[in-house]
Amino acid sequence: GYFGVGLNDADLGELNEVLLQSGLPTFDGRMLAIGGGGFAVRGRTLMLGGEGYGLITSDNVAGGRDYRLGGGYGLFQIGYLGEVTSGFDLFPLAGIGAGGMTLDVGPEGRPGEFDEVLADPDRESRLTRGGILVSAGAGARYRFGGTRSGGPTLGVRAGYLFQPWSTNWQLGGNTVANGPDSSLEGFYLRVTIGGGR
Repeated sequence: GYFGVGLNDADLGELNEVLLQSGLPTFDGRMLAIGGGGFAVRGRTLMLGGEGYGLITSDNVAGGRDYRLGGGYGLFQIGYLGEVTSGFDLFPLAGIGAGGMTLDVGPEGRPGEFDEVLADPDRESRLTRGGILVSAGAGARYRFGGTRSGGPTLGVRAGYLFQPWSTNWQLGGNTVANGPDSSLEGFYLRVTIGGGR
């Protein structure tokens, strides 16, 4: 198992165009990724496992409202574990899964008292969009102690996320017409720390 932190690129071109046309601030397509995963090794080389990451970017404020963009995804992965030297491994990885992004629009600052929220519940909107993801990449890790039987590990992973299919934007379970295209497709890079036995 491992904990990972790094960066994920996302394709926000059309979303940012719509925001600009509306006089609103845009979002950086480079998002902070925090998560982790785990895998089992069969026959000393076949890696089977999965991972999941939450994606965070900076909030924007305009016209007295907060605009927050985030997301996340999970993947089933398969790889081939190759030992280069004692304690150092390299491995190609491929994965398939799903992910999505959310755009929250709400009042700036503190939401107010509980009874005020009850009296005016339509003060925040959450737009969501999901899709199928396919990943291709590679990783490297160092096993402290140099044995294949386990111990703490430090690693790095890099690759590309493809999003071959996406849903339309949704608001409260209903489709929003003519929404801009956006996806989690892009490069990723992360550092991992973990261990095993």
